[in-house]
Amino acid sequence: MHRPAFHEIDIGGERFAVVQLTVTEEAGTFRSHFDNLAPVAVMDSAGGEMVCCPGAIHLIAPGDRVAVIGTHDELERKRLWSSPGPSTRRPVGPTVAPDSPATTDP
Repeated sequence: MHRPAFHEIDIGGERFAVVQLTVTEEAGTFRSHFDNLAPVAVMDSAGGEMVCCPGAIHLIAPGDRVAVIGTHDELERKRLWSSPGPSTRRPVGPTVAPDSPATTDP
């Protein structure tokens, strides 16, 4: 199984990750799927234009690709990041599908 694509960044000494994934659950709002994670972008599966920085009530559906940003702890709470050890954190996604086999290792 491939991991979702991600990119880590450091802002003021705090580690964040942007995770890109494909929605596999039922339709709903961004917030209903990702709680308080910050939405970066949504590309709908019907081929519509990408929506940058959508609001929390933006509707998403199965097949839509989304990018979210959060701290490692925030991503772990939504099961989008695992932390089996202090230096081996990596993205996971039980309710999402990876966008492509190409990922970036932490």
